[in-house]
Amino acid sequence: MKAIQRGLGLRVKIIDDDEHDVVKATRAGPVDPNFVRVLERTESGDYPEDVLVFCRGISKHRGHAELQGRACRCLAAHGSRIVSPSNHVPSVLALELSQCILGAMVSHKPNVMIIEECLRAMSILGTHGEVRIQISKFKGIKRILSAMDRHPIAKGVQEAGCSVLSTLAVSCDVSAEIQTAGGTKRVLSAMDNHKMEPHIQLAGCKAIRNLAVSADNRVQISSSVWGFKRILDAMRCHAANPDVQEQACIALANLTANNPSSCVEVGSAGGIDHVIAAMDFHLTSACVQERACLCLRNLATIENNQLIIAQKGGIERTIRAVQNHLEHDTLAAEVCRCLANLGRHPQNQEHLVQCGGIQVLFKCMDFYENNGVVQEQAILALCNVGFLQRKLQMQIQEMGGEARVQRSIASSQASKLTIQWGQVLLQKLGNPTAECEQNRGMSSTVIAVSLGGVAELSRGMCINGQSRIRSENPSPASGADSMQTSINIMPSQGGVGNNIAQSVNDGV
Repeated sequence: MKAIQRGLGLRVKIIDDDEHDVVKATRAGPVDPNFVRVLERTESGDYPEDVLVFCRGISKHRGHAELQGRACRCLAAHGSRIVSPSNHVPSVLALELSQCILGAMVSHKPNVMIIEECLRAMSILGTHGEVRIQISKFKGIKRILSAMDRHPIAKGVQEAGCSVLSTLAVSCDVSAEIQTAGGTKRVLSAMDNHKMEPHIQLAGCKAIRNLAVSADNRVQISSSVWGFKRILDAMRCHAANPDVQEQACIALANLTANNPSSCVEVGSAGGIDHVIAAMDFHLTSACVQERACLCLRNLATIENNQLIIAQKGGIERTIRAVQNHLEHDTLAAEVCRCLANLGRHPQNQEHLVQCGGIQVLFKCMDFYENNGVVQEQAILALCNVGFLQRKLQMQIQEMGGEARVQRSIASSQASKLTIQWGQVLLQKLGNPTAECEQNRGMSSTVIAVSLGGVAELSRGMCINGQSRIRSENPSPASGADSMQTSINIMPSQGGVGNNIAQSVNDGV
């Protein structure tokens, strides 16, 4: 048993055990008129002069359902400003924020309106790391999942519940706690029960996206066929919704990052068709195009999918994406990564050239001459395409490939991979007599560098990803991203492969 006394003039006793929560609150006196006036001003749009005092006022009136709902709505409305990077959020304020909201949830479990407002406030305030810690510390995950279980048909509760889980999952420790407590099961259940609700599908995809940043979570989520099915159902039922399509593509990309079995499963379940359909339906959305390329890139880390994607027109769609949105540097880099993976398969190489792939790669290199990421990925793609066939090497050389590669290598922005594989490509372009011997030596044991496990964290449209991997308050989008580099031996294929996992927390 654990007793917690909180509030000013209020004595609240919360008794927790595994089966139930009993809350007894007694109000010491009437409603404070000063708090009511502050609440009314806050509702009219004024920012609270003292957020800490405001939170303590909420706790003091925990027995008043109407005031609790109105106050939590105010916290949600001003949440972005409260936890703004420009504002310092001391530990005591983070504690008060989490406690006043969780206290309201415990005191008013049957009240759908209050529960929904509390969850929405947490989804925004939880974008701050200290608040996330306090929510987790005081059994916030348990409260959230219990609310989703108690109100399965309440659309607002299910949407807000998925949103706050997405926000909290930015922290690795909290993400593991959510997974262990059955958070993924609740998210998938919400998506299943409300298939035609775009907001719930969007929030659910975001939650899966962030939970799947963790390699352990990724394996557990992927082990259930329902994880992929719910995401693909969301893409099918909401084909015209660009936000759902974008977040579903990121969720699939995260689940398939460094996970060959998931790549096979998604390909077999028709995931490639859904991703390509999203690219066709949302030609003008750079975000959808970029996320779809990311998903195809991860799926193309296995040989069978490389062929399937090419047969279904994935190469043409990828090329079209950058032609329509060349001004987006992160999309250009993603297209180059995708073409690099697709170009690893010998049967795709000539097709890629015929579709104008080399010209597009050169266009990206010329347009982003000082962008080290684009230069690196374009060179990897060219290296893969021209790895084995002398005819393709000659085409790359005749179109000015040698000069572009030399320029990239000499640039101050050149990475180790740019220099390493650029030199390999130059050797192939300039020394055809060494081709046969080199290919014999690399056909059985080709080293492929694989980038994976990048989590992305951002707020709104701001991305804190590797070069810019995003998702809203995410994790291979929040503070720092993590990147793991692994060396894989790829028999039978040449070149360099890319595989990246991303996650995002939106805090909305």
